[in-house]
Amino acid sequence: MVRDGAVADLVVLDPAAVRDGATFDRPLEAPEGVGTVVVAGRVAVRGGRPTAVRAGEVRA
Repeated sequence: MVRDGAVADLVVLDPAAVRDGATFDRPLEAPEGVGTVVVAGRVAVRGGRPTAVRAGEVRA
């Protein structure tokens, strides 16, 4: 359970369906089987498709 108001990164997937789509020639192909990704409490992938959300941050 994630506490209301908390900031979390979550991935919802079907372990039996996850497949890496990237190859040497096409390194940016998205994986299959990842249904939802939440970054900093905002949905970045929904239904296996990226949204326009760019919520992550880089820390040094």
